[in-house]
Amino acid sequence: MQKNLPRASHTAPETSCPPGGSEVYELFLAELEARRKRLDKLLQMLTSEANRQACGPMNAAPRSRCRRTAPLA
Repeated sequence: MQKNLPRASHTAPETSCPPGGSEVYELFLAELEARRKRLDKLLQMLTSEANRQACGPMNAAPRSRCRRTAPLA
């Protein structure tokens, strides 16, 4: 039976955890993952807002401008 291996064992050798700095590495990795999740959430919110705006009324009449009257000279 295979046990759950640490995260570093699932990655390529170039990206494996450096010896002696595993706590710093894990904190850094956790921060990057948290940022990625926040950015994904923000991207989803922006995409849904853009889709909502695109589906809005496109053929709305343009606003009419006030026209100046001709001078009375």
